[in-house]
Amino acid sequence: MNWADIPSLAALRAFEAAARTGSLSAAARELNVTHAAIAQHLRALEAHFGRPLMKRQGRGMVLTEAGSQLIAPLQDGFEQIASGVQSLAQDTEEAPLILSVTPSFAETWLMPRLGKFWADHPDIQLSIQPTFALADFRRDPVDMAIRYGAGDWPGLEATFLTSGNYVIVASPEFAATIPSCDIPALTDQPFIFEPAYPEGRRWLKSEGLELRDEDVRPLPTFGMVLSAVRDGAGLTVLSRAIVERDLNDGTLVSICEADDTRYAYWICTRKNAVSPRLRTLKRWLLSA
Repeated sequence: MNWADIPSLAALRAFEAAARTGSLSAAARELNVTHAAIAQHLRALEAHFGRPLMKRQGRGMVLTEAGSQLIAPLQDGFEQIASGVQSLAQDTEEAPLILSVTPSFAETWLMPRLGKFWADHPDIQLSIQPTFALADFRRDPVDMAIRYGAGDWPGLEATFLTSGNYVIVASPEFAATIPSCDIPALTDQPFIFEPAYPEGRRWLKSEGLELRDEDVRPLPTFGMVLSAVRDGAGLTVLSRAIVERDLNDGTLVSICEADDTRYAYWICTRKNAVSPRLRTLKRWLLSA
């Protein structure tokens, strides 16, 4: 197919509307353009084909023989386009929403609340993508992400979800053995971290405590870190949002907490994302 041989699609669309409604004014209202724009499109088509496509009859417009020859395949083509668009839109609407989130936030914040979402919105399928990798909305099939940071990612709409203040936590029994809550004074205490989560160690360094690798007990998963700390094996550093339930239940206690409002957890979507299901998920996250 050579697009150079095909008239403007806007002109063909204007002609189809005028032919179907029998009126340039009605076509203009339907397409939300001016009467003059429809007339101009019609003249351009007639110039392209070298013959009239419509003529005035009474107060309306009727097709010429050439116009009748063009309108049938044109309407068939537009109907096929509309059918394809509707089919894809329906498939997209029925596909699961993909939510990218860090494994630690998913495990401790999202999972305990997710049952309520399923109960309230059984018609919305949700696929959780737990990963430490930063979702690229231009490339990855992601509908929404929960990110930690300052909320200033270019090209994304970021809505504040919850505070990301760091907190040093331990079991109540272990906390009772710590003589000082001054961060630099914790240098001799055992810290437990997941290697894939270096932010906690970076924050300690910014507060005056730089841990050597031999001072840290690494565990491969976030769940294992929390289990060990709950059992009194040492300290760890996490976002308060992640350990909020443990702190409320008393299974962990805060040794020291950052007072830093620069960073938080944000709900991120593409700008102008208007999917009703996406808006529902966002409202639910904010209410949770």
